[in-house]
Amino acid sequence: MSKSYIPPHLRTKGPNAKADAKANAKADTKKKVPDTDISNFPELVVSKPVEESKMDFAKLFKNVINSTKKKPMKKGLILLTKTKIIDSLTPEERLEEDQYWENLKLERHLWNCVTRLEKQKDERREYDMNYISEEEIVESESEEEVEEEEYEEEEDDDVVEDELEDEF
Repeated sequence: MSKSYIPPHLRTKGPNAKADAKANAKADTKKKVPDTDISNFPELVVSKPVEESKMDFAKLFKNVINSTKKKPMKKGLILLTKTKIIDSLTPEERLEEDQYWENLKLERHLWNCVTRLEKQKDERREYDMNYISEEEIVESESEEEVEEEEYEEEEDDDVVEDELEDEF
């Protein structure tokens, strides 16, 4: 007879322990389940009979008025349903809102352009001391024109005063 593997828990029980373990396992599965008759157990607490409810819940819920109020939508929200789109703003308000944001974007872009141009002018002035921007040229021309106009007005006033003095 060849030696076969015997698990450690069966090694101390002898050479026929493996066969005995199989027989015991089959016998354990065939054990009877004891009777679970209620009369075999004592009653610990005396229970009261369950009374049927006299409340008619169907009638109770028929009288309930749906009192949940829908909260107004927050400004600017859009509610998507299966059938339609609900906008919290009227079309006029939506146009105003869109125009506001467009103006805000335009203002920001213009501001960025102006700051970029001024930065470029400042950098150019740092490198080229003889640099004169177009604005400075226009300002100097307008100042010269204003001075010429003032000078002409003074001359006209002097001529008018001289004429008035000649008359009297």
